[in-house]
Amino acid sequence: MKKIKTLAAAAVVAVSLFSMQGDAMAAEDNTISVRGIAKQEVAPDMAYLTLGISVKGDTAESVRTQAAEASQKVRRALLGMAISENNIQSSSYNLYPDYENVNGKNKQKGYALNTTLRIKVDDLKKLGDIIDKTVQEGVTNVNQVSFALSEESNV
Repeated sequence: MKKIKTLAAAAVVAVSLFSMQGDAMAAEDNTISVRGIAKQEVAPDMAYLTLGISVKGDTAESVRTQAAEASQKVRRALLGMAISENNIQSSSYNLYPDYENVNGKNKQKGYALNTTLRIKVDDLKKLGDIIDKTVQEGVTNVNQVSFALSEESNV
């Protein structure tokens, strides 16, 4: 792979030198000018999932309890699918009053809580199963799936 990259880089430099021959003649003596463009497309080998749990209830304590229970079920499911604890992070937690509009006036009807988990998935073959299982266990929002490379320096 390194030989291919080296050959590709050499080809880019050679083409650039030939195309800039006119520019080089106009440049000062004892200088070298090089331009190049490289592009490589690589398939991702991992993903980050952002999953949300949203609950509503009459009291702040009740929604906090519901969200904590759902989060624990989701974490247990992920651990059971060989996702390590290091790859599961809480990324947000928002508890706020929930209002409804009654006759043109806002009236508090309870509380709402949204919490978000960020999951690193090293095996893309498991991605669909992870989403399905976490939704069964309490995830209410699949907010984002971002694909990535585990070692971008090898590209």
